[in-house]
Amino acid sequence: MSSENPLGVSCELYARIYYSGIWTFHREIASREILAEFPDLLFKLLDIGSGPVPSLPQLLGGKAEYHCLDFYAPALEKLRLDFPACRAVAGEAENLPYAQESFETVLLFGVIHHLENPEKVINEVKRVLKPGGCLWAFEPAPYWDGKFPNPEERGLSSTDLNRIFSPLGESLLTPMAFIPLWNEIFSQPLIRLKLWETTAQDPAFWAYLAGLEKAASRLYPEKGTFHLARVRKKQG
Repeated sequence: MSSENPLGVSCELYARIYYSGIWTFHREIASREILAEFPDLLFKLLDIGSGPVPSLPQLLGGKAEYHCLDFYAPALEKLRLDFPACRAVAGEAENLPYAQESFETVLLFGVIHHLENPEKVINEVKRVLKPGGCLWAFEPAPYWDGKFPNPEERGLSSTDLNRIFSPLGESLLTPMAFIPLWNEIFSQPLIRLKLWETTAQDPAFWAYLAGLEKAASRLYPEKGTFHLARVRKKQG
């Protein structure tokens, strides 16, 4: 992966967007199910490609020993400043700096579609996951083809994801419907009008979109513009 800024915006704006409440449904589902799996046990979690904000901050301060890994130094600096409870480490997803069978849970949220060799990363995830441990991933579907800032990026179909995850275990994919509303009505027109950078600095803008997103998710659950995946590592 490139050493350039993978976020597309500053770390500060990325964190502000994250806290606006947008892109929340997948985080709520994943955190709820992870906590249900470990109701009375301490567990270790690795958040690969976390950026400046942990993917599941609601797990901090509880039973999770929360580790974050990212290659982008400014993101790690902000993460360490804002989330001292996280054990933040610089590194590459293709060569994880952890011992074999170190974690009960691994997160790959919005990472796989950036990778040149996702199969190598999944093999690394398989190495550091304990037997029976789970990978949670969140990835854009083909709806997004041609809509990414980087034209080389593409969404991943359910067939793509099942193939990528197959060395680890059987994947359970949940389609997530949100994002098209704000992308089609707001983001793309603002980008064409060259107003995106200014508008994106306004927290009220993101809070408004978060409300629209939640409504769209309830109304159009069949759209499947993203996938939330859970993959349990095969025993033995």
